Amino acid sequence: MLEIKIKECRSSLFFKTNNYMIVITGITGGIGNYLFNRYYNSGEEIIGTYFQNQPQGEQYTHCRQLDITDNAAIEEFVKSNS
Repeated sequence: MLEIKIKECRSSLFFKTNNYMIVITGITGGIGNYLFNRYYNSGEEIIGTYFQNQPQGEQYTHCRQLDITDNAAIEEFVKSNS
């Protein structure tokens, strides 16, 4: 299994050290969408994930479909975004 070292974790945010990237899961829901747009609008490097319904809009071009219950899919997501 792929080991992911996380510097800081709050809700569904994951940060890398130094050059960090924010990952927000569930961006089609209320909280996930709010957090995604908040960090996107502040200029942060951010990737959002959704399960089924791809959100529409320019800010969502870096978002990816991801089933967070699928370990293999999570490992591939992490590898492709590292």
